[in-house]
Amino acid sequence: MKRSSMLIASGLVPLAIGGIAVADVDFDFELLNSNGTEMTSYVLNAEGALDSIDFAIDFTNTGDFTWAGDVLFGFTDPNGNSVEFGGYNFSFGYAVGGDFPPDWDSSTSGTYGYSADLAAFGLSGGGDWIIEIANGYTTSVDTSWTGVLGMNGLAVPTPGVLALLGVAGLAGRRRRA
Repeated sequence: MKRSSMLIASGLVPLAIGGIAVADVDFDFELLNSNGTEMTSYVLNAEGALDSIDFAIDFTNTGDFTWAGDVLFGFTDPNGNSVEFGGYNFSFGYAVGGDFPPDWDSSTSGTYGYSADLAAFGLSGGGDWIIEIANGYTTSVDTSWTGVLGMNGLAVPTPGVLALLGVAGLAGRRRRA
């Protein structure tokens, strides 16, 4: 019993799960006070095949004709394959993965949610994924979108076994006087 407690305390038990990654990445984003076609990009180190996206978005309209569904997302896998979702009259030039449902055709500020199946586009790989977010309505003014993307099918790599051995070695060392 004492030995297993020492293994847990020293960090050796994680070796058994060192190669397992956390599945279905939640990714926070923001596009604040944007005008039409303004965009931001993020890089996410992940691996897997992008099956679907769960959009959980807070939309803030400052009074123009922009709709919640005018936000445009672009997803590029480590192999350079891309798909876009949403937008109105601006495009990244990628394959179109779909649009938000009709209830997103609203200029009312609030919280919006939707799940989109992107499995048919075959985005996959391990490495840097690029996520682009743009105000997809060219004449929009000072509109904001913030929220979380649930990127289903992707995982963030965990430290390798050698890294865990190094950490376990440091944890097991004693300071001698």
